Amino acid sequence: MNCEKFAQEYMLADAELSAEALAHAKACPECAKLLALDLMIGASLAVPSARLDRLVLASVKAARPAQSPGWQSRVRRVLYAVAAALLLLLAITALTNKPAPEIQVAQAGKKTDATVLAQSELAEADLEALWYLNMKETDAELEGLEEQLFLYATLP
Repeated sequence: MNCEKFAQEYMLADAELSAEALAHAKACPECAKLLALDLMIGASLAVPSARLDRLVLASVKAARPAQSPGWQSRVRRVLYAVAAALLLLLAITALTNKPAPEIQVAQAGKKTDATVLAQSELAEADLEALWYLNMKETDAELEGLEEQLFLYATLP
């Protein structure tokens, strides 16, 4: 057998080579290297057994001391709960505690009803103006983002 026939049989063989091909591999150093390389690749593809995985995990668990949750983790959980409750309380307070402008002015006691009405109308006008400016700013930001996206999309 020559190296070319060995290579053909090696490529076409699914499991084992013929005795003639093995004899050629023993005699030819190049074919022996090819066969050794195939054996190394085959050995590296072997999957460890589930039993080995269980043994490794058991030894790691045995080497590491069991840690029970200490007081630090309990305190941390309590602090997270307190922080969440405070945030919720702050949100509820902010949403429900919005006094109207005319009530604040009337409580001052120094202004007449006409002044209170005029100030509440000014406050409403100011709110409308702020809303309009906010919308203009948002539109300008969106246009800027669209321009940036267009520029990124057209990059070479």
